[in-house]
Amino acid sequence: PVYPTQLYSAAASLCIFIFLFIISKLKTPTGLITSLFFLLEGFSRFYIDFWRGDRSDLILFNISWYQLLALIISLSGFVGILYITLRKKNIYIMR
Repeated sequence: PVYPTQLYSAAASLCIFIFLFIISKLKTPTGLITSLFFLLEGFSRFYIDFWRGDRSDLILFNISWYQLLALIISLSGFVGILYITLRKKNIYIMR
């Protein structure tokens, strides 16, 4: 069967936008919204790519190059969140 992965991706991106929009109204440390975006968007791309019909470029453990890139992007978002939460002096955006 063929799945409408473009619609799944659009729905996931809309959910991520709504979540980040709500979080952005709170007092958040600088860079947290961007790091959360990288983490969530990379994860959604990684997960949705399993349903794509054109997965001909598999490399390792049944994942494609795009999924590998999505994992790297998610990892960079995770590292950003760790850096923000572990640094001693948090700089807050005034809203």
